Amino acid sequence: MWTAQLERLPTKTKIASWGLNTSLSCAVCLIGIETRDHVLLHCGFAAEKWRAVFSKLDQYQPPCTTWAELLSWTRRSTVPAPSLLRKVVVQSVLYNIWRQRNNVIHNHILVPARTTFRVIDREVRNILFARRKRRKFKNLLICWLA
Repeated sequence: MWTAQLERLPTKTKIASWGLNTSLSCAVCLIGIETRDHVLLHCGFAAEKWRAVFSKLDQYQPPCTTWAELLSWTRRSTVPAPSLLRKVVVQSVLYNIWRQRNNVIHNHILVPARTTFRVIDREVRNILFARRKRRKFKNLLICWLA
């Protein structure tokens, strides 16, 4: 998460800025230019993940379109989706989107979006279940499963 926040992810635009000759198109969708915001927010693959997350946690809020909006949404706390739960979910989504991007580049395999969301769901459940005895995590699993 901090690597993305500091714009230190080795996206194709970043690699090209180092002087390497590479295609700038997104490895996943092959449509947009691969920037942090495109890969993690705008790419069709990423957008599908965010739609699923927002429908689960904040169904009346449309998915974020900028990095600043995502950070602001993450910090906001509501009864059905406390800030700590949002932070856990956002970290898991970002990690899994980046992992799939790397999977496409290095292994030439794109796992279906539905399967990836199941992985994210399982990861969030595991994180929350493992920490369920901690005061701050006490009711988060119930919020996620609701």
